[in-house]
Amino acid sequence: MNMKVLGIIAIFLVFAACQKRNQNNPSQDYDEVKEQLIEMNRKKAAGESDRIKAFVKEKKWPTIESGTGLHYFIYEHGAGDSARTDDIAIIQYRVELLDGTLCYELTGEEVERFRIGQADVESGLHEAMLYMSEGDKVHLVLPSHLAFGVAGDQSKIPQNASLVYDLTLINLE
Repeated sequence: MNMKVLGIIAIFLVFAACQKRNQNNPSQDYDEVKEQLIEMNRKKAAGESDRIKAFVKEKKWPTIESGTGLHYFIYEHGAGDSARTDDIAIIQYRVELLDGTLCYELTGEEVERFRIGQADVESGLHEAMLYMSEGDKVHLVLPSHLAFGVAGDQSKIPQNASLVYDLTLINLE
């Protein structure tokens, strides 16, 4: 059974249990369900964090973990300007799942451009850019909440997927 189905079943069971326990106090039911969902989310996040840390350890990458859970390791430093919010980043990347499954790759002359802090790309990429300078090459590991979250991208990235980027910040405009 996939994670989406299990999540829906879990939420249904929590709601059903609360309805049976106290039909006279919906506010209490809501608070109980809210606390149970928060605890389920904490456990999910802790498990994902453990998987990311194990992945990074296996790769022997000396990553830095940000306060949001982004792991990054600049393995080749460029000599250009530091990226700032509102700059247009021109990047090239390879995106994989933690198990090595290739999701997307830009090769040759292919690049992606986006405005840092404003464009519709994963929030983890916006954050990562602010640690980088032109010419930097970096390994990034984005937890699902900084990537495509619960929904995935409806194509190659499944729901709740942590993503591994090998990314080059080619230029800033």
